[in-house]
Amino acid sequence: MRHRVEKMPFAARPFEGLPDEREWIALRNFVERGRATVTLRDGRQISIVSQLPGAVAACVKEDGEIQVAIQVAHDFGDLSRDLAHAIALASDREPGSMVSMTDPGVGERMQDIIDPDSTFEIELLENFDFWKPSDPEIEIDMNLDTAMLEAKTLSHASWRIRPHAYVTQYGSFESYLRWFLVEDENAVLTALARLHLAATDRVGGRHLLGTFKADGLPVLVWEVDRFDDHEKLAKHLANVEEALTEALARDDEPLTQAERSARQSLLSRQVVVR
Repeated sequence: MRHRVEKMPFAARPFEGLPDEREWIALRNFVERGRATVTLRDGRQISIVSQLPGAVAACVKEDGEIQVAIQVAHDFGDLSRDLAHAIALASDREPGSMVSMTDPGVGERMQDIIDPDSTFEIELLENFDFWKPSDPEIEIDMNLDTAMLEAKTLSHASWRIRPHAYVTQYGSFESYLRWFLVEDENAVLTALARLHLAATDRVGGRHLLGTFKADGLPVLVWEVDRFDDHEKLAKHLANVEEALTEALARDDEPLTQAERSARQSLLSRQVVVR
């Protein structure tokens, strides 16, 4: 009889409790080319990267560095458990190995293995050179994967304009500002309805475009002009943050009919990405 692997419970907020949860969500969902370093409880440092060649779960570079991909197709219900399992698999591999994902079953999550004092700061990258061996004499056949992803994403550029806020430009046309929040989604939608009617939700002269729900937390999105000064956008966003804080403090107050309509419109346009 085939043994059935026990499953981890579904985690709506897989990164809750990790250092800087919102940055994990940004790297998971919206940063095309990036990496961050975390320190494990055993003292090792692991690189969490956006993507790896061949869509593998992890790799061990020739110097022993473990890189774990966070933008992956597999999802066994708790991404935190998936990532911890990928690290465990990579820890048993030789340098130069690529690691494919297996069913993680029940076990340690990232919250269990990361040093509580670790930081998590995304380094925005211009290309996928972090895949490549540091020793040019070591050949790893990843040229095709690199070329395909670079053709897809190198026309995209991202900038961090303030903590948890990123502008991404897609080619020569569309640019979007995404602001990652940690507040309760329902309270945020109520507050945003009030901001919309008061016209205090504007960044770069434009109303809020909509919201995402990503790994359990709200993400606010504005379409911005690609020529907008990022420092100016950051100041506009600070004004929105002030207005949002004030509106969140009024969460117990009933909405007017117009505010209820605005809230329903926001909810109907919300996109769930994970």
